[in-house]
Amino acid sequence: MKKMKSQKEISSLDLKFLIEELKFLVDSRIDKIYQDGRNLRIRLYARGFGEFELYASTGRFHLTSYRRVTENPTNFAMFLRKRLRNKRIKSISQRSFDRIVEIATDEYKLILELFHKGNFILTDLNYNIIMPYEIQRWSDRTIAPREKYVFPVTNSFREDFKEFKRTVYASPREIVGLLAQIGFGGKYAEEILLLSGIDKNKAAQSLAMEEAEKIFENIEKLLQREIKPKIILENEQIIDAVPFDIKMYENFEKKEMKKDGCCRRYEKTKNVGATRKINRKMG
Repeated sequence: MKKMKSQKEISSLDLKFLIEELKFLVDSRIDKIYQDGRNLRIRLYARGFGEFELYASTGRFHLTSYRRVTENPTNFAMFLRKRLRNKRIKSISQRSFDRIVEIATDEYKLILELFHKGNFILTDLNYNIIMPYEIQRWSDRTIAPREKYVFPVTNSFREDFKEFKRTVYASPREIVGLLAQIGFGGKYAEEILLLSGIDKNKAAQSLAMEEAEKIFENIEKLLQREIKPKIILENEQIIDAVPFDIKMYENFEKKEMKKDGCCRRYEKTKNVGATRKINRKMG
């Protein structure tokens, strides 16, 4: 059996399925908020489920029941606490197919950008920026107080096969790299190509039209799959968590999780210097 590397960064597809499972957090109460650089933790109380911490960082987004020892809160954390503490979550959603999470209360939206050089931004309900973690100025948008929050430009390939073809045939990359780049991450890019019967190392520009159509078809099928979450194990160690069975892990040991409880993953904790597994199911 081929040894697999632990999956570290969340893909847009991971996020899509994770957000679906986090719907139980709607109406949960926000307690304290902690921030350390581009790491944000939101302590929540969900009626009927208990207390959790929602963790957001570059390439990471998950729920944990483990509470870290925390230093004094930063100014940004205190700013968020003042406005969000004791508020109830009205909705939690993914923006299009991007690695962006939007948490809404009755007065505010907290936008979590999980991509490289992303930001944490508090806005009003009309997307007027109240305070970002970091002021940023880009060619197409400015992240600063009193500016209108503008979402990054997104690729519309999911809704339009013509746009998908344009993306494929304009890319100099191998097809697996292209699919990973546009939001599927490495493992789901490989899954799509395994289902399509196409060599992952094939140049995107050299695909036949029938192959491009097959890939697009299997993307749609993947997005519609029923969630049946599993933890993937290798040598009795957790290496990944997936929303459903995928071919690349077909020979690995798996453990099923409840559909509303696969948010317990594993994380490295500084205070014990080891991997802490969080696999308690919500019942």
